[in-house]
Amino acid sequence: AIWTARHIVGDEPFMVCLGDDLVYSDVPCAWQMLELYREVGESIVAVQRVPADQTYQYGIVESIDNGRERTHQVKRMVEKPAPGTTDSDLAIIGRYILMPEIFDILSSTTPGHGGEIQLTDALLALSLKGKMYAYEFEGTRFDAGDKFGYLQAIIAYALRHDELSEPFKIYLKDVVKTL
Repeated sequence: AIWTARHIVGDEPFMVCLGDDLVYSDVPCAWQMLELYREVGESIVAVQRVPADQTYQYGIVESIDNGRERTHQVKRMVEKPAPGTTDSDLAIIGRYILMPEIFDILSSTTPGHGGEIQLTDALLALSLKGKMYAYEFEGTRFDAGDKFGYLQAIIAYALRHDELSEPFKIYLKDVVKTL
């Protein structure tokens, strides 16, 4: 999907936001990343910490401490690592600021995990050409590509909605009584 945007993006940095990752935060995750981009001028991936027994479900960033709060310099990325093959718990979520060089890398990337061209493989190659950062965003991520994650997102957003919050709380209380 990213490849198809290459003619529109041209030689400019760009942001990718995957639709199945919803992030609820006071300051939008994309805005947080843009603030960091203005400082570093390099590619950035959003990450969150996950339990060690869940790392196999994500692209994982192994990083070098750079002394910045919530910001890590990427050393290596691994797409859905086998259990026990990484010590990192920094999982990539669907928010990226990418430099246009990613298109050249994607054009020469061989299929990886699952026989598909993996963005993580191209990101690793991009990180080796220059600096790449991983940013631990402030907020809560919901995996709307997962049925349970989708339900969690609906409830979380409804409870924070100005018009829906109170009637939804009443509804939930009534539902819970029947369990």
